[in-house]
Amino acid sequence: MLENFLIQTLEWLQSKWNNYVSPMIIVKEWEGGVILQLGKFNRVLNRGVNWKWPFPFNEAHKCLIKPETISVDVTITTLDGRTLSVEVVGEYEVVDVRLWLLEANDAPSNVRDLLKGFSEDVLSDSNSEEINRKPIKTKIKGELNRGVVGLGAKFNRILFGKNVITRSISLSGVSNPKDGTSLML
Repeated sequence: MLENFLIQTLEWLQSKWNNYVSPMIIVKEWEGGVILQLGKFNRVLNRGVNWKWPFPFNEAHKCLIKPETISVDVTITTLDGRTLSVEVVGEYEVVDVRLWLLEANDAPSNVRDLLKGFSEDVLSDSNSEEINRKPIKTKIKGELNRGVVGLGAKFNRILFGKNVITRSISLSGVSNPKDGTSLML
């Protein structure tokens, strides 16, 4: 427990040292970053070693730019009246580091919310037989890419994990649940 706390504290101190105090920042091939000069955007960092003035003049911020996979569960009712629970899996990557780090507030959560919202919209406007076909996935990907362009991201592909038909239970015959009777399922 104490060892975990100590390691996390040292990692936090190292990240703050690199971002604010250190005169250089190393950007690996799967990372992107920006330099802020007196709190305003100055430049995008190149891969490799980048030099900067220490705090308070410059600060560096980095993010992962390699493709990331996220999944969301959506429950929808299709045009033909079926209620489905679908796991939507999306692969996205950061294409504009400046937008991702500076213009978007909590960009990963925004990407997840957009994936869920656009998937629900497109799937609920489809028939249950159409859902696993490529045009539906292409439509979701197109809608998403129009939505995440302002976040500095791009979706590469959309897949569906599980696709389960849910059934509702009818409680016919129960006229008044407050009459002292209990219902067991």
